[in-house]
Amino acid sequence: MSEKRSSIILFLTAIFLFWTALYLYVPTLPIYIKTKTISLSMVGLVLSMYGLWMAIIRLPMGVIGDSIGWGKPPIILGLFFAAAGAFIMGKGNALGTLAFGRAITGLSAGTWVLLTGVFSTFFDFEKTILAISMLTFSSSFGRNGYDELNRIPQPDWGYSLSFFLASSIGILASVLVLFVNEKNGSPRRYRLSPSLFCSLWVLCSSHLLRRFRIFLPALSAWDLLFKRKK
Repeated sequence: MSEKRSSIILFLTAIFLFWTALYLYVPTLPIYIKTKTISLSMVGLVLSMYGLWMAIIRLPMGVIGDSIGWGKPPIILGLFFAAAGAFIMGKGNALGTLAFGRAITGLSAGTWVLLTGVFSTFFDFEKTILAISMLTFSSSFGRNGYDELNRIPQPDWGYSLSFFLASSIGILASVLVLFVNEKNGSPRRYRLSPSLFCSLWVLCSSHLLRRFRIFLPALSAWDLLFKRKK
């Protein structure tokens, strides 16, 4: 087997394990947090740490990867964060500890920017769509392949079991990336001074507007749901 092909297989396996580590405990996470507090607002606050810190880190992560010319070390660190965040949540009893662990997993998910960039370097430019399709399939399989593992009776084993399994899987993903031979690129430097026009164009783009048209009604529905429960 060629070195390039083995790197692709290792990378896809690591991607599968990475998303499994991030999503293995998700079905029971709200219930687990609910055992630590009676406030649904605090449950929502802890859960929101994932999306918040993922959104914050993605742009800097991409800039860092391009600036240093290679993304393997940040990727390994990001995969390790998936393991560390799951372990912290599994061991944590305080809401602050759970929020901190969930924030770390959000930072880990921001590594997806570098993962897509590094994986596409294994293919010619004409096969970029194929590369992203393979990556998306592996990640989707990882996000949904945890279903069977969650059939383990959680109350008998304890809710922490899925967190510790996810932590072990995250460490394994980090180890696999160590054996991937990355094709290093040339460092790039950016001037992060976007104009007002460019900023407005991004905010008003059709893709973002479509997402807001979906997001706002969903947010309203959740608000009404929680009000009824109160």
